[in-house]
Amino acid sequence: MRAQVERVVGSRIFETSEVHRRLLQYLAEKTLAGEGDRLKEFTVGLEAFGKPPTYDPKHDSIVRLQVGRLRQKLLAYYQSEGAGDPLVVTVPKGGFKLSIEEPPARNGDAAHASAWVSRHATVILGAALAAALLWAGVATTLLVPARRAAGVVARRWNPELESLWAPNVSTPCAGPSPPAKSWPGTRSPGRAKPVPLSWWPNCWPRASRISC
Repeated sequence: MRAQVERVVGSRIFETSEVHRRLLQYLAEKTLAGEGDRLKEFTVGLEAFGKPPTYDPKHDSIVRLQVGRLRQKLLAYYQSEGAGDPLVVTVPKGGFKLSIEEPPARNGDAAHASAWVSRHATVILGAALAAALLWAGVATTLLVPARRAAGVVARRWNPELESLWAPNVSTPCAGPSPPAKSWPGTRSPGRAKPVPLSWWPNCWPRASRISC
Protein backbone atom coordinates (compact mmCIF):
# COMPACT_ATOMS: atom_id res chain seq x y z
CA MET A 1 0.00 0.00 0.00
CA ARG A 2 2.76 2.44 0.89
CA ALA A 3 4.34 2.22 -2.56
CA GLN A 4 1.01 2.79 -4.27
CA VAL A 5 0.22 5.78 -2.05
CA GLU A 6 3.61 7.32 -2.89
CA ARG A 7 2.86 6.80 -6.57
CA VAL A 8 -0.46 8.63 -6.15
CA VAL A 9 0.88 11.59 -4.17
CA GLY A 10 3.67 12.03 -6.72
CA SER A 11 1.20 12.42 -9.60
CA ARG A 12 0.33 15.67 -11.37
CA ILE A 13 -3.19 15.64 -9.89
CA PHE A 14 -1.81 15.81 -6.32
CA GLU A 15 1.26 17.97 -6.97
CA THR A 16 -0.64 21.21 -6.32
CA SER A 17 -2.50 20.00 -3.23
CA GLU A 18 -0.27 19.67 -0.19
CA VAL A 19 -3.30 19.21 2.07
CA HIS A 20 -4.52 16.12 0.28
CA ARG A 21 -1.03 14.62 -0.05
CA ARG A 22 -0.50 14.84 3.70
CA LEU A 23 -4.03 13.58 4.42
CA LEU A 24 -3.63 10.53 2.18
CA GLN A 25 -0.22 9.67 3.69
CA TYR A 26 -1.61 10.06 7.22
CA LEU A 27 -4.58 7.77 6.50
CA ALA A 28 -2.26 5.22 4.87
CA GLU A 29 0.05 5.09 7.92
CA LYS A 30 -2.90 4.69 10.30
CA THR A 31 -4.39 1.96 8.11
CA LEU A 32 -1.08 0.05 7.93
CA ALA A 33 -0.71 0.37 11.70
CA GLY A 34 -4.11 -1.27 12.18
CA GLU A 35 -5.71 1.88 13.55
CA GLY A 36 -7.89 2.70 10.54
CA ASP A 37 -11.09 1.30 12.04
CA ARG A 38 -10.66 3.39 15.21
CA LEU A 39 -10.09 6.70 13.44
CA LYS A 40 -12.60 9.38 14.37
CA GLU A 41 -13.25 12.76 12.87
CA PHE A 42 -11.96 14.47 16.00
CA THR A 43 -8.68 12.49 15.94
CA VAL A 44 -8.11 13.21 12.25
CA GLY A 45 -8.73 16.92 12.89
CA LEU A 46 -6.15 17.02 15.69
CA GLU A 47 -3.43 14.88 14.09
CA ALA A 48 -3.80 15.58 10.35
CA PHE A 49 -4.98 19.20 10.40
CA GLY A 50 -3.35 20.44 13.61
CA LYS A 51 -6.61 21.50 15.25
CA PRO A 52 -6.50 22.56 18.91
CA PRO A 53 -7.94 20.35 21.67
CA THR A 54 -11.00 22.58 21.69
CA TYR A 55 -11.80 21.47 18.13
CA ASP A 56 -15.47 20.55 17.72
CA PRO A 57 -16.39 18.57 14.54
CA LYS A 58 -20.01 19.69 14.93
CA HIS A 59 -19.02 23.29 14.26
CA ASP A 60 -16.00 22.72 12.00
CA SER A 61 -16.48 20.40 9.01
CA ILE A 62 -12.95 20.67 7.63
CA VAL A 63 -12.27 16.93 8.01
CA ARG A 64 -15.44 15.85 6.21
CA LEU A 65 -14.89 18.47 3.50
CA GLN A 66 -11.26 17.57 2.79
CA VAL A 67 -11.84 13.80 2.89
CA GLY A 68 -14.63 14.27 0.34
CA ARG A 69 -12.26 16.21 -1.92
CA LEU A 70 -9.62 13.52 -1.45
CA ARG A 71 -12.08 10.91 -2.75
CA GLN A 72 -12.70 13.07 -5.82
CA LYS A 73 -8.96 13.45 -6.49
CA LEU A 74 -8.38 9.70 -6.18
CA LEU A 75 -11.19 9.08 -8.65
CA ALA A 76 -9.72 11.60 -11.08
CA TYR A 77 -6.27 10.03 -10.72
CA TYR A 78 -7.45 6.49 -11.57
CA GLN A 79 -9.40 7.80 -14.53
CA SER A 80 -6.28 9.41 -16.00
CA GLU A 81 -2.69 8.84 -14.85
CA GLY A 82 -3.42 5.80 -12.69
CA ALA A 83 -5.57 3.94 -15.21
CA GLY A 84 -2.84 1.30 -15.56
CA ASP A 85 -1.84 1.02 -11.89
CA PRO A 86 -1.85 -2.49 -10.40
CA LEU A 87 -3.68 -1.34 -7.24
CA VAL A 88 -6.51 1.08 -6.51
CA VAL A 89 -6.57 3.12 -3.29
CA THR A 90 -9.91 4.48 -2.09
CA VAL A 91 -11.44 6.01 1.04
CA PRO A 92 -14.82 4.27 1.50
CA LYS A 93 -17.61 6.48 2.73
CA GLY A 94 -18.51 6.24 6.41
CA GLY A 95 -14.94 5.92 7.66
CA PHE A 96 -11.29 6.94 7.30
CA LYS A 97 -9.64 3.56 6.74
CA LEU A 98 -8.09 3.24 3.31
CA SER A 99 -9.06 0.39 1.01
CA ILE A 100 -6.64 -1.04 -1.52
CA GLU A 101 -7.57 -3.61 -4.14
CA GLU A 102 -6.90 -4.72 -7.68
CA PRO A 103 -8.76 -2.90 -10.46
CA PRO A 104 -11.94 -4.74 -11.60
CA ALA A 105 -10.86 -4.98 -15.26
CA ARG A 106 -8.25 -3.67 -17.64
CA ASN A 107 -9.20 -1.74 -20.73
CA GLY A 108 -7.58 -4.45 -22.87
CA ASP A 109 -9.59 -7.18 -21.13
CA ALA A 110 -12.79 -5.22 -21.57
CA ALA A 111 -12.04 -4.68 -25.26
CA HIS A 112 -11.23 -8.37 -25.69
CA ALA A 113 -14.47 -9.35 -23.98
CA SER A 114 -16.42 -6.92 -26.14
CA ALA A 115 -14.84 -8.35 -29.31
CA TRP A 116 -15.62 -11.91 -28.16
CA VAL A 117 -19.26 -11.02 -27.58
CA SER A 118 -19.47 -9.32 -30.98
CA ARG A 119 -18.02 -12.35 -32.81
CA HIS A 120 -20.32 -14.83 -31.11
CA ALA A 121 -23.33 -12.60 -31.61
CA THR A 122 -22.54 -12.51 -35.33
CA VAL A 123 -22.32 -16.31 -35.47
CA ILE A 124 -25.62 -16.72 -33.63
CA LEU A 125 -27.40 -14.23 -35.88
CA GLY A 126 -25.98 -15.91 -38.99
CA ALA A 127 -27.22 -19.32 -37.83
CA ALA A 128 -30.67 -17.92 -37.10
CA LEU A 129 -30.81 -16.31 -40.54
CA ALA A 130 -29.74 -19.56 -42.24
CA ALA A 131 -32.43 -21.48 -40.35
CA ALA A 132 -35.06 -18.93 -41.37
CA LEU A 133 -34.04 -19.18 -45.04
CA LEU A 134 -34.10 -22.99 -44.90
CA TRP A 135 -37.56 -22.97 -43.38
CA ALA A 136 -38.78 -20.52 -46.05
CA GLY A 137 -37.45 -22.81 -48.78
CA VAL A 138 -39.15 -25.88 -47.32
CA ALA A 139 -42.44 -24.02 -46.93
CA THR A 140 -42.25 -22.80 -50.53
CA THR A 141 -41.54 -26.33 -51.81
CA LEU A 142 -44.59 -27.68 -50.00
CA LEU A 143 -47.02 -24.88 -50.73
CA VAL A 144 -46.40 -24.33 -54.46
CA PRO A 145 -47.60 -27.82 -55.58
CA ALA A 146 -50.65 -27.51 -53.35
CA ARG A 147 -51.56 -24.16 -54.88
CA ARG A 148 -51.05 -25.52 -58.38
CA ALA A 149 -53.35 -28.48 -57.64
CA ALA A 150 -55.97 -26.13 -56.28
CA GLY A 151 -55.70 -24.05 -59.46
CA VAL A 152 -56.24 -27.14 -61.64
CA VAL A 153 -59.38 -28.04 -59.70
CA ALA A 154 -60.67 -24.50 -59.98
CA ARG A 155 -60.09 -24.45 -63.75
CA ARG A 156 -61.81 -27.77 -64.35
CA TRP A 157 -64.87 -26.95 -62.29
CA ASN A 158 -66.84 -24.15 -63.99
CA PRO A 159 -70.35 -22.72 -63.76
CA GLU A 160 -71.57 -24.98 -66.62
CA LEU A 161 -70.59 -28.10 -64.73
CA GLU A 162 -72.08 -26.66 -61.57
CA SER A 163 -75.47 -26.12 -63.25
CA LEU A 164 -75.28 -29.54 -64.93
CA TRP A 165 -74.74 -31.44 -61.73
CA ALA A 166 -76.74 -29.19 -59.43
CA PRO A 167 -79.85 -31.48 -59.38
CA ASN A 168 -77.74 -34.41 -58.31
CA VAL A 169 -75.43 -32.74 -55.79
CA SER A 170 -78.08 -30.68 -54.00
CA THR A 171 -78.43 -33.50 -51.50
CA PRO A 172 -75.97 -36.30 -50.94
CA CYS A 173 -76.80 -39.41 -52.90
CA ALA A 174 -80.27 -38.16 -53.86
CA GLY A 175 -82.60 -40.63 -55.54
CA PRO A 176 -83.93 -44.05 -54.80
CA SER A 177 -82.35 -45.66 -51.81
CA PRO A 178 -81.01 -49.16 -52.25
CA PRO A 179 -82.95 -52.00 -50.71
CA ALA A 180 -82.30 -52.52 -47.06
CA LYS A 181 -79.19 -54.56 -46.37
CA SER A 182 -78.50 -54.76 -50.13
CA TRP A 183 -75.30 -52.72 -50.35
CA PRO A 184 -72.87 -53.65 -53.11
CA GLY A 185 -71.03 -56.85 -52.40
CA THR A 186 -73.46 -58.03 -49.69
CA ARG A 187 -76.32 -60.46 -49.64
CA SER A 188 -79.63 -59.90 -47.91
CA PRO A 189 -81.07 -62.75 -45.87
CA GLY A 190 -82.67 -65.30 -48.07
CA ARG A 191 -82.64 -64.50 -51.78
CA ALA A 192 -79.93 -62.15 -53.15
CA LYS A 193 -81.17 -59.03 -54.94
CA PRO A 194 -78.87 -57.06 -57.21
CA VAL A 195 -78.60 -53.34 -56.61
CA PRO A 196 -80.27 -51.35 -59.42
CA LEU A 197 -77.74 -49.71 -61.71
CA SER A 198 -79.82 -46.53 -61.62
CA TRP A 199 -78.79 -46.02 -57.99
CA TRP A 200 -75.04 -45.52 -58.62
CA PRO A 201 -75.11 -42.34 -60.76
CA ASN A 202 -76.82 -40.48 -57.92
CA CYS A 203 -73.62 -40.59 -55.91
CA TRP A 204 -71.09 -40.42 -58.75
CA PRO A 205 -71.31 -36.64 -59.46
CA ARG A 206 -70.23 -35.80 -55.91
CA ALA A 207 -67.38 -38.26 -56.04
CA SER A 208 -66.25 -36.99 -59.44
CA ARG A 209 -66.35 -33.38 -58.19
CA ILE A 210 -64.11 -34.22 -55.26
CA SER A 211 -61.64 -36.13 -57.37
CA CYS A 212 -61.23 -33.45 -60.07
